[in-house]
Amino acid sequence: MLFLNAVGEVYHNNDPNGEQRFGESRVLMQKFVPVTPMTLMTMMASGPSAMSSLEMIRISSCYTMFGEFEKAFGTFLKDVQMHKLTKRYGMMIKERHSIIEPWPLRVTEKTTKEEFEIRCATTHTGCERYMEFERVWGICVA
Repeated sequence: MLFLNAVGEVYHNNDPNGEQRFGESRVLMQKFVPVTPMTLMTMMASGPSAMSSLEMIRISSCYTMFGEFEKAFGTFLKDVQMHKLTKRYGMMIKERHSIIEPWPLRVTEKTTKEEFEIRCATTHTGCERYMEFERVWGICVA
């Protein structure tokens, strides 16, 4: 099963100003989208037009690729009571994925600059989450 918006919705509902997400992702984001003092000075000197500068557009478009996705996804699973849903239909979440890794597009320390640039050129957010289930026989509670 693919969850496209779960992480984004958790951040949207629990962190509307983006402060938590920025704090969680600042170090990793700096590796891929470096904000230098010169960049900051240019953006500050530009005033309101800084929001439409190429660098600001790049930063804001890549921003969603960073954060503590596991934590946010865990909050989502708890909010929707996934454990009850899976039990009700005689399923359980697989411990180890056998088809695709849970976060195939996530930006991590192992992501290369080239891979990051390719992801930026797509509409992927990096927080697409796959989850595999397996049948548990004799536990279906309808």
